[in-house]
Amino acid sequence: MHYPTVSVIVTTYNRPRSLQRMLACLAEQKHTNFDHLEVIIMDDGSDTTLTGHHDGFPLAVDYLTIDYRYYKRGPGPQLYSLKNKAVEIANNEVLWLLDDDLIFDDHTLILLRTHHALLSDRRPVLIPHLSDNSEPHWFQHPFHIDPSPPEKTHWVSFAGLSLRKEDWLAVEGIDENFDGAMGFADLDLGHRLHKDGCFNVMVDGLTVHIDDEETGSWRHQFLANHKNGMYFLDKWGDEEAGLYGITRD
Repeated sequence: MHYPTVSVIVTTYNRPRSLQRMLACLAEQKHTNFDHLEVIIMDDGSDTTLTGHHDGFPLAVDYLTIDYRYYKRGPGPQLYSLKNKAVEIANNEVLWLLDDDLIFDDHTLILLRTHHALLSDRRPVLIPHLSDNSEPHWFQHPFHIDPSPPEKTHWVSFAGLSLRKEDWLAVEGIDENFDGAMGFADLDLGHRLHKDGCFNVMVDGLTVHIDDEETGSWRHQFLANHKNGMYFLDKWGDEEAGLYGITRD
């Protein structure tokens, strides 16, 4: 069985604690050849007084190859364009989008690679079940493979999403017209991957936990500006958008 190499793509903004904890989780992964793993960190203009860095990543994390890139902050979040740039940089077969979230178990990465290995001929897009802030940080769903696609109405999330680089490129990645306000770009990407023939799989065992408590996170603005929802409606039409509960009302 061929276990694919993995590029972990991280976009971050003013969340150094979460970022360091996520990297520590990655460095503790069991059954991992770290020569087959790279971490690409795209910093969306973090405040250097909070992070203590500007043009270089301050931490030397055991076992991890880290490509850290700092971008000057724009008028709004650049996370979608930075994800697209990170994919251009990525050297590996599978992209794993962790943002600056957390993973729990020390075998999460081998489970992800096993999914991609077993389903390699199906163009798998792995969509994890996510925990929420009410669950303890060590909570994780039991591992299993469900070789059936999720309901079409499932809202795809960038948090923990993994797919082959060639499939990302086949649909031209994230539509950056969504970049002016957070939300909907992940759903649009998932919808286009499905239309292109990818096999969407809901996966237990790859759960992430999002830490929203740090100052400056873009997440507190999530869906505060609904122009992305209107763009999704205009792009896909009322009937398709309605499958996800998106309406003009």
